[in-house]
Amino acid sequence: MKKVLLLAVVSSVLCACEPDEMDRYNKGVEFQKDGKLSDAEVEYKGALKINPNMAEAYLNLAGIYLGKDWYEGSIECSKKAIDIFERTKHTSIDGQLQSFPEVLSAAYNNLGAAQMGLIEDLKEKSPELAFEKWKEIIDNLKKAIEIDPQNAEAQTNLKKNTDARDEYISEIKSAKAEKTQEAIESFLGE
Repeated sequence: MKKVLLLAVVSSVLCACEPDEMDRYNKGVEFQKDGKLSDAEVEYKGALKINPNMAEAYLNLAGIYLGKDWYEGSIECSKKAIDIFERTKHTSIDGQLQSFPEVLSAAYNNLGAAQMGLIEDLKEKSPELAFEKWKEIIDNLKKAIEIDPQNAEAQTNLKKNTDARDEYISEIKSAKAEKTQEAIESFLGE
């Protein structure tokens, strides 16, 4: 009996040396709340080494990368979080702070917000690519709202996005009208 108890004590001491993914995740959350984003990133990545299917860690990394304007990293992490959430229909933090629909909605919102960061470059390269990306962004933000109609951030991002797209359309129409007027004047010799 003493040997079993000793093994149980040794086992629990060994387990305490290697924190599980929730310990790493929770440390990351605390660091993120304190604005220590590099430390939070290390903890989330540590949680993912232990459990590569921890969607919440990907979701929080996406938020960190979005804050750093590293849109590609944020998009990649958001997509991984969405994939895991949709495949497992589960969140490790369900009932603690947010429900499953709230975290899935947040993942779609993060994806849309990160994609928004790429629009300016796309507008310069190709209006067609920009419009394709806008459609994708708007679809992602609508999905976030469909999943959680109370997601105010997604509602705000959707409005900003549709307004920005509509303004861009007006700019293109105005530029085309200006070019047409110049061509007419040139033709008429004015």
